[in-house]
Amino acid sequence: MRIIAAVFVVAVHCGALLYVNATDFNLSAVSLYMVIAVFAKACVSFFFMVSGAFLISSPRTQDVKTFYRKTFKRLCVPTIVFWLLYFAFDIVQTLITGGDLSSCIIAFIRGESGAHLWFMFVLIGLYLAAPMIQHLKDKISLKAFTLTAAALVLIGFFSESTSPHFLDWDIGFIACSLGVFMLGYSLYTKLHEKKSAGKSVLFLILALVVTFGQAAMMMLKVCGDVPVLKDLFSMKDQSPIIALVAVLLMAFALLLPVKKSFHKLGALTYGVYLVHLFFVYIGKYVFSAVKGVPANALVLSIPEFLLMSVIVSVVSFAVTALFYKVFGKKKITTASNEAK
Repeated sequence: MRIIAAVFVVAVHCGALLYVNATDFNLSAVSLYMVIAVFAKACVSFFFMVSGAFLISSPRTQDVKTFYRKTFKRLCVPTIVFWLLYFAFDIVQTLITGGDLSSCIIAFIRGESGAHLWFMFVLIGLYLAAPMIQHLKDKISLKAFTLTAAALVLIGFFSESTSPHFLDWDIGFIACSLGVFMLGYSLYTKLHEKKSAGKSVLFLILALVVTFGQAAMMMLKVCGDVPVLKDLFSMKDQSPIIALVAVLLMAFALLLPVKKSFHKLGALTYGVYLVHLFFVYIGKYVFSAVKGVPANALVLSIPEFLLMSVIVSVVSFAVTALFYKVFGKKKITTASNEAK
């Protein structure tokens, strides 16, 4: 499921080229993008749930000093490196287009250089909070823990909807994801030993139904003049409906009786998340050259979008695997064991 989630994250970043530069409204393209965007947002929350499931239940999290040291090496260092790389990439693009460099600096401070890296900043915050959440889990019942998690999801949504944060990586935004993180542990505790193909498929169907329903609500602009309800029927990461889809996907993944192990490929997903946007940019310029249009006017057809999503996904996984093979055999083995 982590592999599928990573592919959908790639797809949603390629999918913007279906409509963002279009001069005419293409219902099929926009509808497809909306569905993929909702599902991809839920997949991001699913990533948080997986982390919560394993970190909060793991005895290794109790050794706080060692846990934080490994977190710094595994998450903080790569995130900082790629944050700087995307910042350098923004500077190059700005110089090429004759833009204002001050805008790059402001974007960098706000965390918008490689805007998708907000996920990594939030994940780091959740890792830092994991020992405290684990301590809380030991002090209260699972029911109270789950209700607390659900309350945090709702509080996070209303917080984001009524007072958006200026910084993409600030403490408030990280705190809003704690509920989803904690729900991952609750679901894991309840379901990881209960395998049922029928129930698993049912949860997947429900996830897809809610996904298509949310996309339809967005297309119809339901309650578009009521701020909080407008955000509820949107692709905001903190929307309770997005969280619901993620919960259903988590239940699907936990109940699915899969015997074959994909843990080595699954261990590459965080690396894919870091690198894929570079290949999205490259794909954008390649398609603009092939189609003979400026990059800032490029519009992809649905087949072109699907082709680009597949290529970027495959290349991102391949490059990440090659990097680990050359520079970090020990790290990928450790990561795959944790994913297992």
